[in-house]
Formats: sequence, C-alpha cells, structure tokens
Amino acid sequence: MATQLPLDIGLRGHASFDGFVPGPNVAAVQALGALAAGDPDGGVYLWGACGVGKSHLLQAACRAAHESGRRSGYLPLGERGRFSPQILQGLEQLDLVCIDDLDAVAGERTWELALLDLYHRLQENGGRWAFAASARPDACGWLPDLGSRLAAGLVFGLRELDDADKLHVLRHRAEARGLVLAPEAARYLLTHCRRDLGALCAVLDRLDGAALAAQRRLTIPFIRSVLGG
Repeated sequence: MATQLPLDIGLRGHASFDGFVPGPNVAAVQALGALAAGDPDGGVYLWGACGVGKSHLLQAACRAAHESGRRSGYLPLGERGRFSPQILQGLEQLDLVCIDDLDAVAGERTWELALLDLYHRLQENGGRWAFAASARPDACGWLPDLGSRLAAGLVFGLRELDDADKLHVLRHRAEARGLVLAPEAARYLLTHCRRDLGALCAVLDRLDGAALAAQRRLTIPFIRSVLGG
C-alpha cells in the first residue's frame, strides 16, 4: 500500500471533497478531483481571499489521492519558520504535491528557486501539483520563470459562497458534531460574526466546546452569552 510521505504538516483528517460545498467553484473542485485521481498530468493553481476554501481543497485532494493508493503530501508555507527550502527535496517522488500559502515566500529568492527546481523535477517525473495563494500568479511578484510556470497550469480564482450556501455549511458541520443549529441561530451567526467561512467555522468550534461543557443547546441566548454579544 502506498504511504503518505513525506509530508502531512497541518493536514486535517476531516477535509474531503464531500465535505466541501462548491457553490461557484465547481470547476476548481472537479480539476482537483481529476488530479487526485491521477488524470491529467500538470497542475492546478488556486487563489483567493482567506476563508474561501483553498486549504480545505488542497487537503481534500491529498486525502483523495491517498485513498486511491497514490502518494501525496501537503505543505503549508505559512508555517515555513518550521523548515527550510530543503524540505522540497524529493517531493518529485510523490504522485501529488499540494503546497499552501505559496505567496508567503514570494520575494524570497532561495525559496523561489527551490520551487522552480521542484516544478521542473515534477515535470520530468510526470508528477502532479496543486498550489494555493492569495493572489493570481502574475500578482505575487515571483521570479519571472517561476511566475510563468505557475500560470501555465489550470488557474482558478475561488469565490466566496453566498449566504444560503454558508448557512448550509454551518448546519451540516453542526449536525456532524451532534449539534442542532436551528436556521435562526445559523442566521444569527452570519449576521453577528465575521462572514468568511473559516471564521464562522472557528466560531462553531468554540460553541461546540461551550455547549458540551454547559450541556446546553445552541439557542440564540446561549450563543450570545458565549460570544459576548
């Protein structure tokens, strides 16, 4: 059986394509699913604001690849203080390389050259890659050679879900935790909290712990008491 090597830094076990509401991002999800399944060669570049699902999708691709017997790895460059560019050595042996927060190293020549070298090794070995950043490849200030390589793959700008989809995600995640989040309570969160999905899910995590400790249901008064609103 293939092993998940050599990377799983920050990989969340629950991230999956089934657990992602695509909304306007269906094409990006389909492209990543194809990469994870081993078809076609090449890569996918995701960009978008915080909370639109870039990390979830990269991790879902890793999970899908691993479940189909392919070797995959996930590396968040936002945590690059924990490692050096040497960590990229040998990744061409993987079937799928997913690198998150790519723009965290924009302007750092050593990292950029290491990424360019990795890209070439992946091309030579028929490897697949999925990278994510906050901006388009031509807007990150990369070395020209690296920027052109990144733009040569499939590029998708992820768009935020609309309110109806956000409410669906919140209620689905609450249900998965054994919580009942009534429609009016979900709308309260959407109205009174930061609206990006990552922040909303973090609030739900907090409410889950508070509800368990207090043995309470997620009513609006209880939510208000926990959030201090």
